[in-house]
Amino acid sequence: MKTLETERLILRAWRLEDAADVFAYASGSRVGPMAGWKPHETLAETKELLRNFIEQDDTWAVEYKESRKVIGSVGLHSREREGIAFDRELGYVLSEDYWGRGIMPEAVSAVICFAFEELGINTLLASHFSFNRQSERVIRKSGFRYLKHAAESWRRWDGAVLDEELYLLERADYPFEIGRWMECFIKEMMASFSDRVAFIGLQGSRARGEANEDSDIDAVLILERRSPEDLKTYREALRKLPWNAKACGFFSDLETLLCWDRADLFQLYYDTTPYFGSLELLRPLIGSADILRAVRIGACNLCHACTHNALYGGSRTALAGLYKAAVFVLQAERFYETGVYLRRRSELLPALSGRSAEILRIAELLRENADLSEAAFERYSALLQEWAGELIRKYAEIV
Repeated sequence: MKTLETERLILRAWRLEDAADVFAYASGSRVGPMAGWKPHETLAETKELLRNFIEQDDTWAVEYKESRKVIGSVGLHSREREGIAFDRELGYVLSEDYWGRGIMPEAVSAVICFAFEELGINTLLASHFSFNRQSERVIRKSGFRYLKHAAESWRRWDGAVLDEELYLLERADYPFEIGRWMECFIKEMMASFSDRVAFIGLQGSRARGEANEDSDIDAVLILERRSPEDLKTYREALRKLPWNAKACGFFSDLETLLCWDRADLFQLYYDTTPYFGSLELLRPLIGSADILRAVRIGACNLCHACTHNALYGGSRTALAGLYKAAVFVLQAERFYETGVYLRRRSELLPALSGRSAEILRIAELLRENADLSEAAFERYSALLQEWAGELIRKYAEIV
């Protein structure tokens, strides 16, 4: 196996001396059953497994750089599944001590890149038992689209007959590209809702060209009319898309949208890139008073939430989210004062000064790294609270 390296991991060929590390996690009561195999009872059993890995040469040992210990495995297996065309099946196992740290998505990403770019593979399959939500999150974060439910497809060592969920990832869907994803999204929405689709668009950092690797896909779907079943239909349609774990956004119907609070419609109209249909019917509804309301409500919400987090929460992640929300308030205030909507942060910053400019700079800083010292957390919390309070007082007398 070719050695692969990521920020925290080395994916390498197996060695018999890895047996002690593997036995440490393979003998636990949770790891094996989640993957379908019996927990190891002896070190000799683990060594026999490693001999098979070495002979088959289709599985990497996942070594954690910091400790130099083997903490799991990732494999690309040549298997067959009845009625499904694919080239290799992805499999992985991770020590319970390392769950919840983003380790396995990091390892899987390196293996997928190797499979498509160096092995020339076209289609990968991945699966998890229906109860294994941790594995589901890894698969969805890695870009796989949902294929189907396989009932009673696996008999475990203890006699339990388990259901599986199957997923595919095609070379054409890797790496992620927003234009290609939106094409898939439109196609799936049209197939699911037919002539009821009134508008499809994209909001957020991906629409503005400011996204990073972890940014969400803020898709907008507006139907002519909605039924109670449409939420389930929409959820199932999203599962069929690649990279569906990134999907979020706005879903409504036209009648409800036209009755929406105009302060919210302002942001929806100006921050959404249309892909199908138009939002022009909203523009005449949005007046100066609505923009001012957006500033006031935004400032009040920020002031309260920031104070609450500083007193009772202490969450750095929450503070980063509040600074992200502050950017929308900055945009709204700028639009209220000038009539110009500056959509991108790179356009907005030169137009600001003083404390407003500092708020935007900190928002950018926290977007990259929210791991703050206690002193920085206190200072940024106080600054945001003071700025929001100033806005509330500034626009209090305007009707």
